[in-house]
Amino acid sequence: MRRRRTAQAAVEFTLTVPVLLLLILGVVDAGRSVVASISLNNAAREGARYVAVHLNDGTCGSVACQTEAQTIVDNTAQGVDTSQISFTLSTSGGIVSLALTCPFQPVSPMIESTFGRPMLVASTIMRAR
Repeated sequence: MRRRRTAQAAVEFTLTVPVLLLLILGVVDAGRSVVASISLNNAAREGARYVAVHLNDGTCGSVACQTEAQTIVDNTAQGVDTSQISFTLSTSGGIVSLALTCPFQPVSPMIESTFGRPMLVASTIMRAR
C-alpha cells in the first residue's frame, strides 16, 4: 500500500513540474520585458533631450547630432541589446521626435514559439529650446 502512494506522488509531481516551470519562466520574462521597456523609454527620452537642447545652439549638425544621440541611447539603454535597437530621429519646426524599436529575447522558448518575437517600442517628442 505504501508503494502505491509513492508512485502516485511521483506521477503527480511529474505532471505539475512542467506547468510550474512555464509559469515561473513566464513571470521572469514579464519582469525582464518591463525592465527593458522602461530602460528603452528612458534612453529615448535622454536621446531626444540631447537633440532638443543642442538643436538651435549650433553644436548640433544633422549627422553629428544623430550620431551623438545614438551614442547616448546606447549608453542609457540597460538590459537591452543595443546593437539591435532601431533608431529613428526627426526634427521639424523645433520639434524633436525620437522612436526606438528593439526585439526582446525571452528566456522561455515557448513564449517566442507561441507569440513570435516580441518587439519593444519607445517614442518621445520634445520641443527644442
